[in-house]
Amino acid sequence: MRKRILLIPLFVLSIFVASSCGSSKKDTNNQINDNPDSMYIKYDTEDYSVTEPTVHSDLEVIFDCNNGFKYKSYLTLDNRALKPTKDPVKKASTFVGWYSDEELKNEYDFNSTNNKNITIYAKYETDYEELSNIIYEETILSNIKIVATFSDNDTFTGNKTESVGSGIIFSASETGYYALTNNHVVYKDSTYIYEKYDIYDCYNNHYNGSIIYKDVDYDLAIIQFNRGSIKEKLNDISFSSYLPKENDTVISIGNPNKIMNSISYGKYLGTEKYDAPANIQMKSNIHFDVLRHNSKIETGSSGGMLLDNNLRLVGVNFASIVKDGKYEKSYAIPLAKVTEFILNFENN
Repeated sequence: MRKRILLIPLFVLSIFVASSCGSSKKDTNNQINDNPDSMYIKYDTEDYSVTEPTVHSDLEVIFDCNNGFKYKSYLTLDNRALKPTKDPVKKASTFVGWYSDEELKNEYDFNSTNNKNITIYAKYETDYEELSNIIYEETILSNIKIVATFSDNDTFTGNKTESVGSGIIFSASETGYYALTNNHVVYKDSTYIYEKYDIYDCYNNHYNGSIIYKDVDYDLAIIQFNRGSIKEKLNDISFSSYLPKENDTVISIGNPNKIMNSISYGKYLGTEKYDAPANIQMKSNIHFDVLRHNSKIETGSSGGMLLDNNLRLVGVNFASIVKDGKYEKSYAIPLAKVTEFILNFENN
């Protein structure tokens, strides 16, 4: 069986469409990172707390909001869970109720008693058409296309090559932007001396970009470009604080095969140890656990965003696996590594 790793512009869309409530605010999720102070990173947080009984037993109740957040409370002395007085929220979704099982088949009875720690799960109905509309109205403003051209002369005629990828605006000001992309998108080999970076936003406005930081061991780079006289203002993406749960919906946004502003829905499949093949280590030298998902990505998707179902960044797409000519899965650099990379940039 022939198995190929595709780095996406060289690496690889399909549509796999598949608050405050009291005094306690104890978030029990495993964080991607500790949300360190950064002048560039914007985290999305939820102000949601659950009711904690004034007098309670030692038994815990976890409210899994199924939107990236979990909160801890306690059962009452008679071992009942108090129902939160306000419902959790999720993008383009209607809250249905609280359920006793992760499969969301059995509605939880708040009159029932329990003699052990319990978890109660939020259920929603998601309107994917509305979610796509929110993406195209808001999130897409963080998406850019990058065309990197390398040449042996300063007129960029004659011997030259071109690499096309995607990028994610993570910091915006009145005058300009910082964006993430993959190092392999902007990699220049020794054949060439000169380089230029053409940036296109979701409106197809053009900017001149410059690489200000990169690291092959993360396969990440930061590209800076100025707003100039362009009237349209772009957005910076919000970072998630938490990984999706396995089989949660994830969304890839990028510019595959010269198609701008493409959306691909899929499922988060967990993490996998990744070691870059020897023949690409000069431009992508990843040796750490990466995110697996099946929101399909193709040529030009490299450096594009992987979002959770609340439209927060959880990773940067960089590769896909193709077996016997058929797409199998996609890979993304996890947000913990992305954050680490940006903090290294700030410290340097």
